[in-house]
Amino acid sequence: MVGLGSARRIAAGLAVTALVVAGPFGATAARASGTSTISGTAFQDSNRNGVQDPGEIPFAGHVVYLFNGSGSSFIASATTDSNGHYSFGGLADGAYVVGYSSSTWDSLRDTWVPTTVGGSLHPQVNVSLSGSATVNFGWRQIIRSTTAGSPISSYVGANGLQVRSYDDAVTAQTVFNDVTSGSLIGPEAAHETIQFDLGTATSTGTSVAGSPGSYTGYSAISTISWDSYLDTQDGTLFHEYGVAWSLYYAYIVQQDPTLTGYLQARGLYGNSLVGSSQIWDPREMVAEDYRELFGTSTAQAMAQMNYQIPPANQVPGLATYLSTTFRQPPAVSVSITSPATGSTVSGTITVSGGAGGAPNSVAISVDGGAFTTASGTSTWSSALNTMSLANGSHTVTARATNANGATASSQVSIRVANDVTISGLTVSPSPLKSSGSASFAISMPATVTVTITTAGGSVVKTLLTNASEPAGSVSAGWDRTNSSGKRVSSGTYVAKVVATDASGFTATSTVSFSVQ
Repeated sequence: MVGLGSARRIAAGLAVTALVVAGPFGATAARASGTSTISGTAFQDSNRNGVQDPGEIPFAGHVVYLFNGSGSSFIASATTDSNGHYSFGGLADGAYVVGYSSSTWDSLRDTWVPTTVGGSLHPQVNVSLSGSATVNFGWRQIIRSTTAGSPISSYVGANGLQVRSYDDAVTAQTVFNDVTSGSLIGPEAAHETIQFDLGTATSTGTSVAGSPGSYTGYSAISTISWDSYLDTQDGTLFHEYGVAWSLYYAYIVQQDPTLTGYLQARGLYGNSLVGSSQIWDPREMVAEDYRELFGTSTAQAMAQMNYQIPPANQVPGLATYLSTTFRQPPAVSVSITSPATGSTVSGTITVSGGAGGAPNSVAISVDGGAFTTASGTSTWSSALNTMSLANGSHTVTARATNANGATASSQVSIRVANDVTISGLTVSPSPLKSSGSASFAISMPATVTVTITTAGGSVVKTLLTNASEPAGSVSAGWDRTNSSGKRVSSGTYVAKVVATDASGFTATSTVSFSVQ
């Protein structure tokens, strides 16, 4: 197994922060005068019923903020007294938001969760004020498990995605529902496990077996910390799922963990900064793109980690590439390396393919005959088929089919034969004065043409034209005349022999000689 873990913690400056944890920054809006009030009590809701029952302890010293209805302007703050009470008075009727200050919530949020805010994890309430309104903040302690094999709750969806929650504040099914509310969940889900609130780190680790072209056995575990979930809500969840999602398709579908195709689609292929830091790690960038393009609106709202590159939705064609091409096996391709032409009666055809993993099948056809399965098809690059072929030229076709059902073929012409050879070509006498002959031997029956040419290659006279000759010695006489019957002058000439055997193979031999 090859371990391919990636670990990171989302920077706080990139988090989506709930309204109630923001401080009273910026201009303070003037409080609208009136006679209405908002008040309430902070208390330990031990029985989790949302009501302060007798004996449930009040929280003193909690700072509560009041904002306008849109949450854009801070109005006032109040601190709970020894009875846990707070109050905002002199308000005009209208819409408001009441929530905890960041400092107070920070002191509570790792061990306490609100029970009176409609199931939200954030202590914040929208108020429509008419006369008076009561906004209580009940709190109960979070129950946790720190043992990986003992989650508080577990859930496995129909798509195979497994979720385990290690606290009782957020159920495993809630996390599952959050993830699957995104727009791009597929077969990778069956290979992913999400562990919620197990430890303080947020990371995704992956493992896969095999090597390029034959990766199998992919699995991923994403661990989401409590704090990162509170700070970014769906942002961290979709980023980590995006890591697992992208590496599944990179390894198992594309068989290319370098993410070359993604970097090309992103316009970053060849950029020297790629791989130089965490924010330039291709696995982090594609996870961010997944979050930005296919996450919930909350997930998409989180600021992009790498601020030096355009947001995903500003890269033309990126969403289409990730949702289609990246999730589909590359089209199968196949090429053939032919055996060398020679005097053998058998040859080996080597079939090799491009990216996309091992094909389901590789088959060979000779001279248009039926395809037969080649041997050694367990790996993409070494599918071999040894054939005994008759003498002569042959057309060999290789056909490969990948796991996606795509088929491609390639064709090559080869020659397997005992080819004619020419040996011992001589011209005698030497030098030639009045007449002589060109003599040689051929290795098998052939048609033979013998010509005399100048040293520059111009034909002087043809002595034999496509003459059928048996294997053995052949001789052709020359009387020192050209094709017009005129005596040629002294100089250097060339005897050229061309022999073609029955299978169509042609051999050539030449020799220079003197004429005086």
